[in-house]
Amino acid sequence: MAGMIPYEKVNALNNENNNVGGNHKITAYNRPSLTPEVATKVFDKLIQTGSARDDIRIVFLWEYHNLKKFSSVASDATAFSGRIPRPLIIMIVNWVGDSDELKADALNRLEQVRSFTEQALEPAFDQIGGKTELDTGDGNTETGDPQSEDSARVLYGPNYPRLQQLKKKYDPNMVFKSWYPIAPAA
Repeated sequence: MAGMIPYEKVNALNNENNNVGGNHKITAYNRPSLTPEVATKVFDKLIQTGSARDDIRIVFLWEYHNLKKFSSVASDATAFSGRIPRPLIIMIVNWVGDSDELKADALNRLEQVRSFTEQALEPAFDQIGGKTELDTGDGNTETGDPQSEDSARVLYGPNYPRLQQLKKKYDPNMVFKSWYPIAPAA
């Protein structure tokens, strides 16, 4: 049965997969339309890669919602430039333990699934004219260190100079600077 789900319930759906206080890495990938054949291949790869160890868990979330309204807002009307009409695939790997070997294995498994998915989706991107500079994945996980101005430039893209002007006007002393800091214009 399909229907509306309150945000609080949707947000809690993945609670059992959260590794609170543990180790995790999140990555994301924009995707074009998905065929059942590609979804099946990706699912099989996920099962093969993610079920080999009990101390590593890979979570794979496909966004399925209408982005028509979201992408109707011009990229320069908000801070974020990546307003493309394609949902994300969000991949999370959790692991229990602190050894360097375990961390490397967990990250390697996540990369295997991510690169397999990217390759499986290439024909679909080709059908829509290829990727754009905005196909960067999730800005919160794919643009580098969130404390870095360089990462802010990537996240905000062509909107960054406009945001620098606003920063110069409203926050020249960098009071707000902890997440993707924008340097005030000179």
